[in-house]
Amino acid sequence: MRAFLIAIDKRVWQSIAFGWKHPTEKVDNVDAPEPRNKWSKEEIDLSSSNGRGMNALFNALFQTEFSRVSTCETAKEIWDTLEVTHEIISLVKLQKLQILTSKFNSICIKEYKAFTEYYTSS
Repeated sequence: MRAFLIAIDKRVWQSIAFGWKHPTEKVDNVDAPEPRNKWSKEEIDLSSSNGRGMNALFNALFQTEFSRVSTCETAKEIWDTLEVTHEIISLVKLQKLQILTSKFNSICIKEYKAFTEYYTSS
């Protein structure tokens, strides 16, 4: 996926790797979102890269994954959410595999019993 995003534009990947923040301005000594018509060309380009990254990620997802990230506001937030989700899924799969391996290893078949007899009596 990284290669695909870099192929779109290096800045698309940078917006995912390092994040993008809405430009702000000081209003009464408080940071407030800067209106888009005041953005510099650089800020517009960075916002566009974030949008293209979000679009690429959204289009690569199945509906179940899309529903997890549809409320994310930046490409980095989408990426990070998917990364955590897939790490958790991998851990759950590993735990299930360990449980099944443990159950399998705990099976003791006596020489005189066929496996089917042992399995039905357990």
